[in-house]
Amino acid sequence: MGAETQLQQQIFQRNTDFINAIEFMDNVIANASLGFRNLWFDLIPRGAMPLGEGLVRKTHRFHGARGDQAGLQNWEPIQRGRDPSPNDPGYNTCNYSAELVDSGFETIEWTGFQSFKRTPDICINDLKFDWEFDQQLDLIMSHLSDITIATWENWGREMYLAHAADEGNIFVLTNGSPNGTPLVDLGGGNGIYNPFTSTEIRIPRDVPIGTLEWDFFAWHHQFLTDMAPRGAVAQDGDMPLFGLPVHPIDIDDMIHRDPQLREDLRYSNPNVLVENYGKVKQFKGYALTNDIHPMRFRAKSGGTTASHITLERVLPYFEEDITIKTKPHLDPAYLNAEFAMGAIFLTDVFDTLVPAAGPANPGGGTSFGVTPSLMGEFTWLNIPDIDRNPLSEIGRYFARFQGFARPGIHSQEAIGFLYKRCVQTTVFSCIPCEVQADAAEVVAVSSVTAIVDEEAGETAASYTKVSVTLAQCLDCTSPSSLFVDYAAAVPSEAFVSDVTGVLVADAGAPTYELIFDTEADHATLITATARVLCA
Repeated sequence: MGAETQLQQQIFQRNTDFINAIEFMDNVIANASLGFRNLWFDLIPRGAMPLGEGLVRKTHRFHGARGDQAGLQNWEPIQRGRDPSPNDPGYNTCNYSAELVDSGFETIEWTGFQSFKRTPDICINDLKFDWEFDQQLDLIMSHLSDITIATWENWGREMYLAHAADEGNIFVLTNGSPNGTPLVDLGGGNGIYNPFTSTEIRIPRDVPIGTLEWDFFAWHHQFLTDMAPRGAVAQDGDMPLFGLPVHPIDIDDMIHRDPQLREDLRYSNPNVLVENYGKVKQFKGYALTNDIHPMRFRAKSGGTTASHITLERVLPYFEEDITIKTKPHLDPAYLNAEFAMGAIFLTDVFDTLVPAAGPANPGGGTSFGVTPSLMGEFTWLNIPDIDRNPLSEIGRYFARFQGFARPGIHSQEAIGFLYKRCVQTTVFSCIPCEVQADAAEVVAVSSVTAIVDEEAGETAASYTKVSVTLAQCLDCTSPSSLFVDYAAAVPSEAFVSDVTGVLVADAGAPTYELIFDTEADHATLITATARVLCA
């Protein structure tokens, strides 16, 4: 067998391996989706989009009237019939003055969107020399399934909040407003929020943003129980449970800041089963469906005007250079972002319809063959090209995504909310003494003992560490700098710092340990009239 024939067979076999791997793509995606909870991927329904019915579609929604809401003024006493007379208009028991009960129909237009993904080109010569091919193929399959799931997860989150924005239902948590202050269009061409044009939002400059407060969720639970009870993700007896996809650290912060809320949570029923998702914690009418990568924002540089502040998105990951190309790295700026947007999750806000890739044989003798689905199914492409790929040695994985977000019966009740995150760390200092010196108060030294580290070459006449007992406890704790005045002629003499040490241990206060930068016989220098002062 000639070398050229062997090469052709090798190329054919490698292409076959890549193509055969596609058979298992759906299984890999299923396994990956079962391994991770992806709220927006799991809970947004998906279905098939019928072909041949147009690109722009319409949904017709019926709105029925409500019955009586207050008073009984439209009720009247039951009477016997009477003929009219000069002083009586009479009463006809077979004539009824009925209130009109009306209803309405609303038409909502919707259309589809598409996106495409591909891998870098893969050359068989790289495979031959650089790759453990079987292992790499498994890794590629797993990686591509992650891409597909992440793409639909992002689609679900963004489309949900886009529906909320279209209805003016994105609120800023502010003081004094139980349901929050609705965001309005402040210009910039992006409406309230439009993920197809920008991921930025504009907020009024004079509206302070508050942290998560349960009163806000209680108000909207009351609203949704009336307006969208069938949008509940689960039921607790006769109470509908709506989803609350917020990062658990922000929920935890809200609960720990409110002792009463924390006490209520302690005695609440902890779990509820959400269909297609699993068990989650429930609390006061909500299922705490954690969103691990919620939308987070920071103030945009140069985005402040007299009327508004622009908040830009902070992405969870950035690309970090490694040996070959890059790897994703969790961005600390995302963890520290001070603003976030959450949602109150309802079922049937929208469902995603994915068109078929197209009939293989539409008729008239026309044939296109089998093509990969538009659900994000990656397929192996190896297209010969006389100049670039003459021997069919270069290929890539390629996927298409197409989705139509068909509005559901609760598309007008989707709710989003913008809030401030408490990312600061509260530091508590140890208080070793009940009574301590006031701030900036000079404290007298009672005794000093040298601490000599002989292993480090220190001697009794040259060392860096001492144990000092003071007349009272300091108002500073370790580690902190401490000024030392070696000697004072009288206690009232002005304090003059001769050396600065570092307070490194305060557990035995008012006895402390100090370390100095340079070696000396510090216990001798610090006399009986020495004094110290916190820096």
